Amino acid sequence: MQIDFAIKLKDAAQPVVISSEIVDMIAFEQEHNLSISVLSDEPKVSHLTWLAWHAMHRTGKTQLDFMEWAATLEDRSEEHTSELQSPDHLVCRLLLEKK
Repeated sequence: MQIDFAIKLKDAAQPVVISSEIVDMIAFEQEHNLSISVLSDEPKVSHLTWLAWHAMHRTGKTQLDFMEWAATLEDRSEEHTSELQSPDHLVCRLLLEKK
C-alpha cells in the first residue's frame, strides 16, 4: 500500500511529490490511535498533512517538526481531494486554495 501526495510549499515553484509507505501508515496509526482506513472513510486535512510530513521527515526531505513544516505549506482554504486509484494505491492531492 502506498499513498502519493503532491504538496505545494510556499518556496517551491512546483508541488513536491512524496510517497508514504507502510512505515508511515504504522506511525500514523500509533500517533493518532486510528486505523489508516479512516483516510478513505473520513479524510481530514490534518491527517493527510501529517502523513505527508511523516514521509518527508522519514526520507530526510525535512528536519522540521510537524507544526513548523505545516507553516511552510502554501496558505489556502481547507479543501482537499483524494481519489482511489486502486484498492492498494491512494493518490492524494492537498489542494488548499484560498477563497
